[in-house]
Amino acid sequence: MNVRWVPEFDFRSGNQIATAAGAGTRVAPFLFDYGPLGGFTTVDLSVGYRISQALSLGGGISNLFNVEQREFVGSPLIGRLFSLELRADF
Repeated sequence: MNVRWVPEFDFRSGNQIATAAGAGTRVAPFLFDYGPLGGFTTVDLSVGYRISQALSLGGGISNLFNVEQREFVGSPLIGRLFSLELRADF
């Protein structure tokens, strides 16, 4: 299990702006300030099982509680992600 906490912060880089003061405003003709980045805590969970000497099965859930998080200006909100892995070691 992994827990990640990202505090809320204002971000400015060129015309990429995400600030508490500008939340909900248009920055440029095609850019929008959705508000500050961060401000979330996520939990990831992973498990694994060795089937044999050469085979193992693994699975994981990122953002277990489906917390809405925006990692960068203009990026979509990231939700829960499931993954499954079958690994062969020869």
